[in-house]
Amino acid sequence: MNRRKQLIDRIIQNLSILEVQLRKRGSLNLLDMHLHAESFAKVLLNKVYGYDLVNLNHVNQNMPAVDLGDYKRGIAFQITTTNSIQKIKDTVIKYRAHEIADDLPHLRIFILRSEKPKKNSIVIDGYEFDIKHHVISLTNLIRSIQDISNTDLLIEIDNWIARESKLEFDDHNDDFFNEFINSPENARELMLRTQPTLSDCREVFSDEYFELMHLYYDVCFSAILDPRANWEKFRVFDSFKITTSSYQEVQSGKHNMPGGIRDLVNDRVFRPGKYSFHTVKFYPKDSEYGSSFKTWIKINGRWVYFVKPWRAMDEIGTLKNDKSIDRMIKAMRRFGFREDPFEKDYDKEFFLRFFFKQLGQ
Repeated sequence: MNRRKQLIDRIIQNLSILEVQLRKRGSLNLLDMHLHAESFAKVLLNKVYGYDLVNLNHVNQNMPAVDLGDYKRGIAFQITTTNSIQKIKDTVIKYRAHEIADDLPHLRIFILRSEKPKKNSIVIDGYEFDIKHHVISLTNLIRSIQDISNTDLLIEIDNWIARESKLEFDDHNDDFFNEFINSPENARELMLRTQPTLSDCREVFSDEYFELMHLYYDVCFSAILDPRANWEKFRVFDSFKITTSSYQEVQSGKHNMPGGIRDLVNDRVFRPGKYSFHTVKFYPKDSEYGSSFKTWIKINGRWVYFVKPWRAMDEIGTLKNDKSIDRMIKAMRRFGFREDPFEKDYDKEFFLRFFFKQLGQ
């Protein structure tokens, strides 16, 4: 794949993740959210547009209406996660009331959201503000980034966004995962300690499905924990990042999880609740690329790993509709077994009958 396209694709992905996390923080009214947004936006706008923006609160503490300023170009920026017309009106009114235009005559608004109001302009007391050209959304920013031909600059922008999404905006980091990096043995221990129990499945899956999902994960983790499984890749991982989407965000489509998760939420396979879905991505040293492990849920303070639940539903549906032993063996291999899924000391036929009984035979 073209290097430039790789960089732009990753920039778009990380900006989408930041948008979700900033919206979540804003809804929680976290005090540091806006300060992080200002610092993030200052560097990003300077890199993308070549500005010389400074934080105006460092020049004049609690500067009203605007957050960043480029005195050389006379530009003032308001940084916000709110994309309403009322927010724009309030900013314009304060900007004019405090005579900020004397030093910074060009007002701009950077909205850390994909969309901005569709209205092209507003007029307040005879003053017209051009929304179409002077309000920048994340979509506008991405288009500007796509116009950049300098690969070195794209790398700088990509590194900045990746660093900020990992260090500044991720408030779900958990020391629990530090135990399991740099060691294949510890990675296997991670699986042992996060395997879903029947109680865990009951907590997040509907009454119709929680027992079947528990049975699926029993089989699935038997494959994952097979002594022949290769965990060597964990030897090189020395850091991790956690990204999060709430149940409500997944339900509304505003999330960074696989599409299969939303399908299961909308189909009520997942029980409605106030829990969140997490992706844990492990990184090798000095690398921006890593391996993602999706669908972790924290239940009563304990991390639980629900491996690809959308695939679980596919497999359960297959087994319900085709009860031959050969089909079962093939399905078991798709669960993760590379060879015969049973050791010699298992009674294969007994196990299969038990499994089908649990599926409702």
